[in-house]
Amino acid sequence: MIRSATSIDSRLAELFKTSATVACIGVLLAGLLIILGWVLDYEPLKSPLSYGGKVRSSVAITFVLSALALAGTSYGRNVVPVWRLGQLLAVIAVATGAITLFEDLSGLDLGLNHVWWQPRTDAMGITFPGPIAPGIAACFIFTGLSSLLFGVKTRGGVYPAQALSLAAALLSLVALLGHTCGVDYLCTLAGCIKVPLAVSLVFLMLCYASLFLGIDSGLMEPFAKRNRAGTLVRRSALLIACLPLLMCLRTAGEQAGLYDQAFGWALFGLCALTLIISIVAWTASTLERLDSVVERRDREIAARQEVERVKQDFVAAITHDLRTPLTSLQATLTLLSDGAYGQLSGHGEKRVKSAESGISRLITLINNLLDIEKMEAGKLSMTFADVNLADLVEQSVEAVQGFAEQQGVSVKSEKLSIDVLADSDRMVQVLVNLLSNAIKFSEEGGEVEIKIADKNDCSEVQVIDHGTGIPTGCENSIFEKYEQAHAPGDKRRQGTGLGLSICKTIVELHGGTIGVRGTEGGGSTFWFRLPNPS
Repeated sequence: MIRSATSIDSRLAELFKTSATVACIGVLLAGLLIILGWVLDYEPLKSPLSYGGKVRSSVAITFVLSALALAGTSYGRNVVPVWRLGQLLAVIAVATGAITLFEDLSGLDLGLNHVWWQPRTDAMGITFPGPIAPGIAACFIFTGLSSLLFGVKTRGGVYPAQALSLAAALLSLVALLGHTCGVDYLCTLAGCIKVPLAVSLVFLMLCYASLFLGIDSGLMEPFAKRNRAGTLVRRSALLIACLPLLMCLRTAGEQAGLYDQAFGWALFGLCALTLIISIVAWTASTLERLDSVVERRDREIAARQEVERVKQDFVAAITHDLRTPLTSLQATLTLLSDGAYGQLSGHGEKRVKSAESGISRLITLINNLLDIEKMEAGKLSMTFADVNLADLVEQSVEAVQGFAEQQGVSVKSEKLSIDVLADSDRMVQVLVNLLSNAIKFSEEGGEVEIKIADKNDCSEVQVIDHGTGIPTGCENSIFEKYEQAHAPGDKRRQGTGLGLSICKTIVELHGGTIGVRGTEGGGSTFWFRLPNPS
């Protein structure tokens, strides 16, 4: 099956959401492990990756709060207590970042970093846990506000949560590049306290989770689409993610003494160039495949349009070349039957009546085919006005009276005065079709009833017969084109199979519904409902 080029691919979206959930769990576990390191006074857990310094206990706690806040506001939106708890934790995370920035700007020490652990000084005179870096505080403010505003959309169609997460991700990426390139100024985010490498990575995970949990809307929506834009965005993001990783590997190799700085940069350039060429080639192959899919779909659409055009031309030819002469022939037969050209014998009159009936059925078939074609092309004209259902019923009964007398069936109508907004000619067409079917399937001497009921917000018309009824399981299928529910071989009751399909379309164009149910004691009740004027 060919997917729409503009719709979100549900499998891709689910894959990204799953990876975002894993990232959120990773942030939670990272924070808990660092907290465990402080509880046990275990240095490797306090300084993950052994690079960039210790992670403050307050930072670890805020990571845990931020991960839980994001989970609560994203997954708990339909569970009010969970969503409110997520909002509360997000407020605490924002407050932590704001207080830290206030301490940095004012020079005051409010003791936020010593709430859980009493400060102590190591052999080098450094106090731990020390203050949170201003860059980290800013990231906590951004991610906390992102959780608070998760799913909120402005009038301009912007999702503030995504913009805030991108800002936090940019700050974290700058610190990460500072570590990989050995630039302390970038590691501190223009401050005086270095952002540990582990903190930068955990922040990137948190931002990834925040962005991709809302992948089906806003800025992240292209990631889940199977079109050119989606392909380019995904491949570009992959390239952006791989380049810092290559930088980290280059720096790690230099620090391990595997090669000098010049060789490290040369190796990085070679790997980066190889990566770029590979992704470009991969993207070109994917786009070529997408082009072939689009071309094939365009050919299929063109073929279908050609078939539709041929069909429309065919129906137009039938309308012009058959309906006009048939109508003239019908009028001639009517005059002949009425004795305008002399008195006919009993046998001759019978033959003329039979021919007239056959031509009437043929004209009805042509009209039905024309209506079906107009409906499929969306060109069926409708003129809506306030009409009285009782008047429509009366016109319809008069139209089928001759057929009813011929079949030996009586028609009984209920004249309840209810006004609806409808196209009177089309609604008479629906009623005549339903009444003709009811008469056709009734036994000689039977009765067909038509009732009108007011259902508060809609008006219902019922056409009730006591004939052969509708076979079980055919209640919905008989409203499809060319579907019939009569017994096989019953040629007397055969039709075109188009009438009920036309009725269904006309009623639905009025904003109504149509259906059928069994009548008590045998037979069927066809009904349709039209909305009452507001």
